[in-house]
Amino acid sequence: MAIEAVPEKLDLKVQVFRNLEEILGPEALLSTNTSSIPISEIASSVEFRERVVGLHFFNPPPLMPLVEIIPSKFTSETALERGVSFARSLGKVPVKLAYEVPGFVSNRVFIRLLQEACREVEAGEATIEEVDATARALGLPMGMFELADYTGIDVIVDIWRVLKDRGMTDVPCSLYFDKVKRGELGVKSGRGFYSYPTPGKFVKPNIQTPPKVPFARLISLAVNEAAWLVSTGVVKTEDVDTVMRLGFNFPKGLVQIGRELGLSEVERHLREISKRGFAAYEPIGNLVGIFSR
Repeated sequence: MAIEAVPEKLDLKVQVFRNLEEILGPEALLSTNTSSIPISEIASSVEFRERVVGLHFFNPPPLMPLVEIIPSKFTSETALERGVSFARSLGKVPVKLAYEVPGFVSNRVFIRLLQEACREVEAGEATIEEVDATARALGLPMGMFELADYTGIDVIVDIWRVLKDRGMTDVPCSLYFDKVKRGELGVKSGRGFYSYPTPGKFVKPNIQTPPKVPFARLISLAVNEAAWLVSTGVVKTEDVDTVMRLGFNFPKGLVQIGRELGLSEVERHLREISKRGFAAYEPIGNLVGIFSR
């Protein structure tokens, strides 16, 4: 078995898989740790494509318990179950997708959180600090911009582009892209949306600003994405919540938070923002009905 974990460049991953196929026997399971590229695009480069599966670990892998298990359109059921068994053998909690979608569950929902954060700021509805103060007040471990800094703003932009190029309805936003152009990549460069003592040294930003954004609005786009994932049969409601709890250290699942805040209130914010021309905010459907599945 092999796990590929090179940077998110399709050409590079394809070359690695071709090399692996020459080295390993035809029965070896070939897995990719890609966080956003569809598994089929990688699997199509090798001869025994039915043995390729996505195993998306979360950083840092030794500590984070979640693994997303993603089939390609070629993956055999045997290979998929081998991936699930391998994850369990490591003591991980596997979340198996019924079929692949770009960004899987984790990064589709993650990007939606960052997009709404960006929209808030660019629309003049809140400052960066007010957005992050709201996220913390909601009980999330990090603010959205704080999390972008921690992850690497260049990584965020790469994932964003992969999803947009593969059909995800975009939310126009320049904040993250402008930061990358200036070389302000977050913790790794010593400066992003916040400043850090030295490149690579994370210190939690001292945010004194009170929260301003309505909780239901802050998570509205992410909840809408979760509704799409559930309504299209990619995963079940409980899978979305597992991903956000175990992959992002949310105190509760995203859908659970939405229920507690009121899914009707989430829908109200979605409709209001979609009327301004933001197509991604068009409600997927009746959220209460979708999440009862």
